[in-house]
Amino acid sequence: MTTKKRIDQFNQTFKVFEAEPLTMLQAARVLKIERANICRYVSKLRKAGKIAVIKKGLCPITHHEAGFLTTDPKKFPPPVQLQIPFPTQL
Repeated sequence: MTTKKRIDQFNQTFKVFEAEPLTMLQAARVLKIERANICRYVSKLRKAGKIAVIKKGLCPITHHEAGFLTTDPKKFPPPVQLQIPFPTQL
């Protein structure tokens, strides 16, 4: 696969998740890109903080539990802030 084709597939993957939350298998079917490539692109997006799982549910294709992903930052869940317990006063 050429570098240009990889970049095109990566950009298509970003855009399809931006349009609506999908599972990786749904994205692979919509884009007609192998699922392994979608997984690779999602991994890169996760490392860059550009994609998030917004809900878990049944995949409409496999009927198994799956994460629905989005690249739209407006739909990202709020960040989890860990609370640091204060030491008890003596």
